[in-house]
Amino acid sequence: MPEKRKFVRLNIKILAKWKKITGTPDTKLNNLDIIRNISRGGICLNMHKKLKIGDKLLLEIKLPTKKIIKAKGKVVWIKDMGILDLEREEEYEVGVEFSEMCNEDRQEINKFLFESLAY
Repeated sequence: MPEKRKFVRLNIKILAKWKKITGTPDTKLNNLDIIRNISRGGICLNMHKKLKIGDKLLLEIKLPTKKIIKAKGKVVWIKDMGILDLEREEEYEVGVEFSEMCNEDRQEINKFLFESLAY
């Protein structure tokens, strides 16, 4: 099966704060989940909340460099992983494509990926 990805991905375990963008003005990022991998174009999150393809998210990603990346993204795929923990919660892998990010944060991700993949 040919690879469909546009960008090289870096497998990593870092935290991301996020919230689903709704019509309310609340900007508190009240969800915290683990990023499985990251690329210039998006992330794969492990989470216990079920989202829908097309849901829009507000994201804060803390890179190992301590830099906080802020972005908006869109859920582009979901994989139901079943029950994987002792708390009997469903777990999902969720692919999020970045839709908005300032140039400085985009450059910071590019720099982090370049330096990490160079080794």
